[in-house]
Amino acid sequence: MAADNTLTGFDKENINSMLKGSTKDALNGGNLIVYVDSKDTIPLLIQITPEGENILKSYPEHVNSVSVETMKEVIEEVKTDFPAKSYGLMLWSHGSNWFPSDMTFLKAFGQDKSNWMELSQLKEVLADSSFDFIIFDACYMAGIEVLYELKDKANYIMAAPSEILGSGFPYSKIISHLFKVTPDLTGICDEFYNYYANSSDPFATIALVSTSQLEPLAMITRNIMQENFDKTENIELSSLQRYFRPSYYGMYDFDDYISRIASEKQYTQFQTTLEKAVIYKKNTPSFMIGYSGGYYINHFCGLSSFILSDSYSSSIKQKYAELDWYKAVY
Repeated sequence: MAADNTLTGFDKENINSMLKGSTKDALNGGNLIVYVDSKDTIPLLIQITPEGENILKSYPEHVNSVSVETMKEVIEEVKTDFPAKSYGLMLWSHGSNWFPSDMTFLKAFGQDKSNWMELSQLKEVLADSSFDFIIFDACYMAGIEVLYELKDKANYIMAAPSEILGSGFPYSKIISHLFKVTPDLTGICDEFYNYYANSSDPFATIALVSTSQLEPLAMITRNIMQENFDKTENIELSSLQRYFRPSYYGMYDFDDYISRIASEKQYTQFQTTLEKAVIYKKNTPSFMIGYSGGYYINHFCGLSSFILSDSYSSSIKQKYAELDWYKAVY
């Protein structure tokens, strides 16, 4: 939990929610270990137990919680001290898809004061095949570019293509799903969706992706791009389903985009492959309507996509070309 930023306060709410949900039965013999760095506390490593909160370790205030070194150290330490048959990882902070730190006031994942973690650094931190699942409690991370970059790190990745409201996941309701022998990831998606759909701010998107299906998805997308990419310039971007509010770079519905450029046969193949990759998706009918830049959701595949266009600067296009997705598809 990288909360030494504007999210301070929500971290305490979420930890209290974890404490509420961490009964002996819910934890099922497993260990819930939380690294949290907030504005008003030094970074801490804590264990959440049925009896309460147990501080395992404290860190100096100057530690950069979103550095490669710190995150690697924490993950390795937890795996050493709490050996298990399997591990899951939740990443909690600000997020903005693949966009790097010099292009937007949001960054790829994680903020600690003025420090940010880029997507390439997150990829470096996480060893291949090290987690059963990764869950992003952070905005915008269900981008095809993000998922493809991290496809070798976990069997499943859960994330939202839109923003996630500040209160994050309903932790008291999901602990028991997390600690089943086979984690009930679709159950977590349901809890997340229902929590927001039935709230005073009924805005939510969520998707669960099987990473083993991302390579076939890249292959069919590559075929489409090779034959049809030039049609992209004819798309009126304002007509596409978006997942961002003003001031952000474009994040559009992946399926809506491909439907505009692929042949009928290609699109059918694409949809079949996409459905195998996105094994759960759900959305409210609108997002942040009544707030600045809110939008309706009329087309939802669960994943966003950046749309490469001549209208973007050479620096953006150069950064995009460094992504694994670009190398696989374009």
